[in-house]
Amino acid sequence: MRTCKHIRQLLDGQALAELAIILPLLILLALGATDFSRLYHHFQAVESAAAAGAQYGCTSVSRAVDTNGIWQAAMGQAQDITNRHPVVSSSVASNMISVTVTATFSTCIRWPGIPSSTTVSRSAQMRVLR
Repeated sequence: MRTCKHIRQLLDGQALAELAIILPLLILLALGATDFSRLYHHFQAVESAAAAGAQYGCTSVSRAVDTNGIWQAAMGQAQDITNRHPVVSSSVASNMISVTVTATFSTCIRWPGIPSSTTVSRSAQMRVLR
């Protein structure tokens, strides 16, 4: 009887030691997945903002040159990134409007070998209706 109890105590200590070894790796994995999902969401928000600005500008020639309206349409679509101070630029050439949205993404923690902030930029082009 005494040996079974002694073995059980050793196994309990072994499980605790294994947890102490693997827990930091699991936390790093969770933080990495969080940063990656935040980057993906930021990328999608910038892309949606560019598409919304182009959709606003493509409805007529007067709206295609309305930079303030294009900016408001883009920011109305991407309210998640307004605190990142995105830059919206547009141009019209040969009956096509091009809207580019650029914003900066910052990671939660500093990863070795990976920059802590990066610029995300997306463009959308559409034909201007007359």
